Amino acid sequence: MKLGKLLLVVAALLALFSFTAENFLTAQNMLDLVEQVSVNAILAFGMTFAIIIGGIDLSVGAVLAVVGTSAAYALTQGGSGATALLLSIATGLLVAGAFGLANGLCAARTAMPPFIITLGSMLVARGAALRFNENKPIQVSDSAYSAFQAIGNGNVFGIPSPVIIMLGLFAVMYVLLHRTRFGQHLYAIGGNREAARFTGINLRLHETLVYVICGLMAGVAGIITTSRLY
Repeated sequence: MKLGKLLLVVAALLALFSFTAENFLTAQNMLDLVEQVSVNAILAFGMTFAIIIGGIDLSVGAVLAVVGTSAAYALTQGGSGATALLLSIATGLLVAGAFGLANGLCAARTAMPPFIITLGSMLVARGAALRFNENKPIQVSDSAYSAFQAIGNGNVFGIPSPVIIMLGLFAVMYVLLHRTRFGQHLYAIGGNREAARFTGINLRLHETLVYVICGLMAGVAGIITTSRLY
């Protein structure tokens, strides 16, 4: 019922904007809109997992920033072309996964609420992003720059790369939540944590994995954002 009402609101807004803006409903404009929301959508995929189990992750925006700086720095260390690109992506995801793992371990193994844990990690990540390169630009080679820039600015058959990445991640997240035992366990934890524990679900493992996923989604979003702005 709630989803139906939300879709009605979206349809009403689309109708309103189509009358007030002449080119609003064109295919190109729709692609532009989807591309603009792709980063926020990827962040929302990870946050969905955290919310399902009754948690929250306030650090995703700051993690996005520190991933961007670390990924850009890695471009200067990996030579050129594909090597630099792979090193940059791996570094960004590793940093994001480390923050997610730290959040997950603290949430799963301490009595602190996730709000406080992720608020603290947000401040750590924000400080790391600001101090990482002393606010100086990072210079990379032309070949590494071209390969990295394609992540956020390229397109395949006219569809922007961020949109393709977003749709691919949406499919993966959908399968995880609705077609796997892991997803069923997350809904069980969110529905009744104590009942889930008594049925044998490993609460600590699942909670830790949820925050790792949330961190990795922030990592992907950070790489895309950095590529678009570089």
